[in-house]
Amino acid sequence: MNVLHQSHLIKRDVMVDDRTEVLEFEQRYSATINASDVDEIDDLFADDAILMLPDRPAVTGRNAIVVHQQEFSGRSRRALSR
Repeated sequence: MNVLHQSHLIKRDVMVDDRTEVLEFEQRYSATINASDVDEIDDLFADDAILMLPDRPAVTGRNAIVVHQQEFSGRSRRALSR
């Protein structure tokens, strides 16, 4: 019984750590996208990452994601300057 209890606590700690890590990543991602920080975008994604956006084709691979974000931020800046 004691082992089960300890195991449950370990699982709960891991889940809390995972949740914290996901929330921290989400905040970092949002700040990076808002700042159009291409170097940081490159650091956020794995080589085989897939970016899925609503009503758009998937963007596959870190390099393609970086290029996509560069193009997107360029379009956004032009739209705002009009």
